[in-house]
Amino acid sequence: MKRLIPKLLLCGLLALLLTGCSLFSSSPRSLNRIISEDQSFTGTVEQKNDITIFVRIADAEDSKIEGQIASVPTNAIECPDSMTDFSVGDEVTVYFNGAMSMSDPIHITNVSAVCLTTPVDRTKNNVG
Repeated sequence: MKRLIPKLLLCGLLALLLTGCSLFSSSPRSLNRIISEDQSFTGTVEQKNDITIFVRIADAEDSKIEGQIASVPTNAIECPDSMTDFSVGDEVTVYFNGAMSMSDPIHITNVSAVCLTTPVDRTKNNVG
């Protein structure tokens, strides 16, 4: 009996390694799943830098935040299909499943996806 327990443990460990530890890993959710499950708001990109866009919120599930600026990190977005490069003036929809700090600007954590809703007209001001 004493020899059976180590063999069973070894077999269990080997099985776990062969399955790629799928019990412990999580794959990114699809964009459709994110859209159906997460909170969101729509707004216009007011400013941007290498890792953040600042979005003036136009339409949100929580109407108290409409008109405010949200800081949205673009360097740690869950969905690999999400855009990360935006222009000032683009209208975007931000999906998130984390906290929203009520600071100025509002800080969004756990950004799931950012989708371009309406691109800025790049023919205005001789841009693009």
